[in-house]
Formats: sequence, C-alpha cells, structure tokens
Amino acid sequence: MKKQNCVKITFTGDIMCTRQEIPAHKTKTGDYDFSEIFYDCKNYFADSDYVVGNLETPIANADYCSRLINYNSPIAFAQAVKKSGISMVTTANNHCLDRGVRGLEDTIKNLDAAGLKQTGLNSQNKLPTGLIEDIGNIKTGFLSYTYGTNAGFNKNYLEENEKWKVNLFQEQEHHKLKKKPFYSFDKMYKDIKALKNKGAEYLIMCLHAGGQYNPFPSKDTKKITELIANMGVDAVITNHEHVIHNVEFLSDKIIAYSLGNFTSLFCIYSMPFLRLSDYSVILNIYLSKENQAVKPADFTFSIAKSIAAGKNRVKTVLLYDLIKSCTNKRNQIKLLQDNLKIYNRLLNHRKAEIELKLEYSLKP
Repeated sequence: MKKQNCVKITFTGDIMCTRQEIPAHKTKTGDYDFSEIFYDCKNYFADSDYVVGNLETPIANADYCSRLINYNSPIAFAQAVKKSGISMVTTANNHCLDRGVRGLEDTIKNLDAAGLKQTGLNSQNKLPTGLIEDIGNIKTGFLSYTYGTNAGFNKNYLEENEKWKVNLFQEQEHHKLKKKPFYSFDKMYKDIKALKNKGAEYLIMCLHAGGQYNPFPSKDTKKITELIANMGVDAVITNHEHVIHNVEFLSDKIIAYSLGNFTSLFCIYSMPFLRLSDYSVILNIYLSKENQAVKPADFTFSIAKSIAAGKNRVKTVLLYDLIKSCTNKRNQIKLLQDNLKIYNRLLNHRKAEIELKLEYSLKP
C-alpha cells in the first residue's frame, strides 16, 4: 500500500516468454495477445509510481523462439508488459543477443514503439547508458548490466567496435575458453559517476548475475554485488537465477540477489519442477526526500505466483489473492506453506508461522 510523502518504485523478477507460449497466445486473426499473463497484477502496479521488470527475451523482427533457451518474442508481448503498468524493462541479460546485433537493434526500436522504456542495450556509444527518471520529486537513476550474452551457445559475438551496444561487466563467453572470463567494471564505474553528475539522487543497479536454480547466491555473486554497492549505487537488484534468493543490507543500501520468475512456464509445464520457480518476489522501495536529502523510508515485498491458464498458457497472480480465494482447504494449506517458505528464504528467517499479508516489510 502506498505510503504518504513517499515515492514507491517496484521491481519484478524475470519476464519470460518461452517457445511453447507464443503459439498458445495466437489469436483467430493471426495476431498475438499476451495481456492475460499480466492482468491480475495491474491493480498492484497501479499503486506504484514506477515499475521495473527484467525482460528476458529480445523483441526482434526475426523468427520467434526456435530452441529451448534461444528466445525472441512478438512486439505484442512488449505491448502487454507496457499495458500491465510496467514503466521500464532492463534488457542487459544473457538472452539479449539471441537474435544477434540486428535483433538487439530491433529490440530497442520495438520497445520504443511499444512505449516501453529500457536500459541495458545501447543505440549510441556514449555515457551514461542508464536513465534518470523524475519520479515524484526524486531524480532516480537506473542502470542495467549483465555478466554475459550466451555467446558460447548462440555464437553471436560482438565485434570490438560493437561492445558498447551491451552493458557487460565480463567478457563474452567463448566455448573454447578453458578459463573463466574476466570481469571489468571500468565502464560500469564511469556510468555510475556520469549518472550522479547528471543529477541522480538515488541510483539503482539492475544486475544480471549468478547461476541458475541455485538454492543460495554464490560467493562470487555476493562479492560482485557488494563491490557494486560500494561503487556508489544505492540499491542492487539482481536477477537470472529463476528462483528466489535472500535480501541483504549494507547500511541503508539493499541488495536483492534474485527475485525469481515473474512469469514463466517453468515448474508448471516444464522442468525444473519442485524448485519454486513458479514463485517470484515483487520488491518495493519507498523513498522520501527531506531538505534535499533522499533516503529509503521502507523496503517491502509481495509474493507472486505463475499459475496455469490453459495449455501452455500461464498468468501471474498475487499469492495473497490466490490464498484468499482458494476454496480447497488442502490446496490453501499448501499455498500458505509456500508463502512461509518464501518469506523465510527472502529474509533468512526460520519462523514457524507468519500472518498472511499482501505486502511484507523488509526493513532491518
């Protein structure tokens, strides 16, 4: 629920569109309609001043998903994301080059045509690559960076004179490399400094890092996020793992290690099952401003769940609403157990019981 005299900025986990989903959302006229996926979250997003999602697919003028982890989605998918109330998507992730550099360029143009702002992919070779948005009375900066682009799998490598097109903090993976690719934070540091010089009062790094389906963030991910937090950003919101990880605080700075899959068929129609990858966290940052000083007033979260909505179709609902409307006692008990499990995982708690709420506080 919106707090008085505060700006509310909301973040979702991975917004997925797999190869099974695209034909399932084709209409009788030959177009596509994905609005059902996001419909149940529209009212929740309407309570926020700004909503950011991690778009885990290109929106390119090319063939749609052809292989299991090689993505591309119709512009109608981006339009549905926009209509749901999401203001901006982060695009620096391991799938951003699934349709090559041309697909990357198409994605920027198609998101712009859909009225959906993005950060992470670049049409110009200049800093800062991120955005400063006037949210309420607070100039809020957003950056998006990724560890890689699945280059070892999709073979879409950036030429030396193209590397500025994707915000990378690690060299592109190569299938012939025997040693781990090296990190480089020089561009990121310059980006952070440039956004602050342009007036960003609160700066958020949307990071794509980590492994996949791990129960906890790796030591490497924790070192990287802490390093970035100490480079001058105020929040690090990480995605990529497809499951929910915990949140930590460095003073008044928040580090979220993984928000899970905001929408996905995984764990419903396809592997991996039993990983809770059909659940995600919707994270909220409340900011206040007093005497020109911006500070976080609260951090909260809600739990969302992807549920079946017909063959190869899913929709994302608030777990609170799902539990409240559930008439099957056994199913309701299971959902309540999952609610507790996710709460404990996110906060590193071991509580045996919690009150059912739409929005929980994370404030330490």
